[in-house]
Parts: sequence; C-alpha cells; structure tokens
Amino acid sequence: TLKGLMNEYLSKVSKQKASYETDIANFKTFSLLFEDLNIPINKLNARMFARFRDRYMEDHKASTYQRLMSSIKHMWKVAQNEWEYPLDDILGKVRTPKRGNPRNRRLSHKEYQLILFGNHTDSEFRKIIEFAIQTGLRLSEITRLTKKHIRENTLLVPKRKNGDTDVEIPLSNKAIELLHRMELPIRLKSRGIQIKWQRLMKKYEIKNLHFHDLRHEALSRYL
Repeated sequence: TLKGLMNEYLSKVSKQKASYETDIANFKTFSLLFEDLNIPINKLNARMFARFRDRYMEDHKASTYQRLMSSIKHMWKVAQNEWEYPLDDILGKVRTPKRGNPRNRRLSHKEYQLILFGNHTDSEFRKIIEFAIQTGLRLSEITRLTKKHIRENTLLVPKRKNGDTDVEIPLSNKAIELLHRMELPIRLKSRGIQIKWQRLMKKYEIKNLHFHDLRHEALSRYL
C-alpha cells in the first residue's frame, strides 16, 4: 500500500538523511489530504495525485507544494530504482503549479522591536532570532550547531542546503557574543521552532512573516 511504502521509506532511507524531520512533516500533511493511503501502490494513478494537488493548492502556495512533493517524488524514485518495484512514472504526469514571485518580506522597525524586545519573546528564543538576523543562516543550519563549531571569529556550518559540508563563515562581533550566550545544541528541532514562531506572530498580530524571512532580512542588511 501507499502507507506501507511511506513507512518503509521513512525507516530505511529518510532516517539517514538530514531532511528526515522535513520528510516526516511532508508525509503527515500528504496523509491528511490524499484520498486513500491503503490503495496498493500498483493501483495508484496520476489522477489521484492530481486531485491531491488541487486540494492542497486551495490553502497553500506553489512553492510549498513543490517542497512537499520533493519528498514524495524521492520516495517514488527509490522504490522504482533501488527496490525495483514495478511502478510507472505517474508523478511525472502530474502538472506542477508555477511558483509566484519570490518573497521579499522585510521586518518593519516596529516588528523588529516587538519580536526582539516584546514581552512574549523568551530570552533563549530572542537569541536564536537575533542570531538568524546577524548571520543569515537557515533554521536547519542553526539547529545543528554545537559549541565545537565555533572558531574564534568564524563558524563552521556542518551542512548546507546545497550539500556543502564544513563551510566556514565569518561572524560579526554581535553574532559571536550571541553564540557564546546561546544554549547549544538548541533543544528545539526545526519544526518546534517554526511552531513557536507562528505562535509568537499571532500574539504580536504580525501578518505574513515567516522565520525564513529573517534570512532575507539578514542578506538585505548585509547588502
């Protein structure tokens, strides 16, 4: 069944990947909207995945759909090529929605003051947020950091999104100060930080601001 294939992929393949948590979250969302996970995999067809796409796109953007489907497509490819399951390339028949313009959301002065100095932001989360703004690191890169990655005025990033490993980046004096005050490794995983961020935005009544926008904010300030 499709459910069995997803569980097999998570336990045998995804568990060894840096994106394991992302795959779990993607599969969970997929499970909520796909019409029937108990269908035998050789009975699946492109129309079923097209209907999933249409349901998903009612409340989501094309970019998030593409990220979710990257997990599903990799699972399908592994099942076809490595496990040699007799599967057709039905996912290749499903149209992918076009992405809109890239996000260019920046913090206003008021939002910056609220997020960093408001009563709802706890001390440790404040340091994580400010460190993200100081460095432009992705959330997944921040959550992997430990004390051993600190090198005087540089930071060793163990793994980047593009696959590069042990990349050394320069740090500002403020970033160095924050690193030495942060609890490393960070106890919360990426998903937990995302949930905490969403709750914070709701309390401050800030609309359409994602944690990843802090990366754009950092790069804009640098330029």
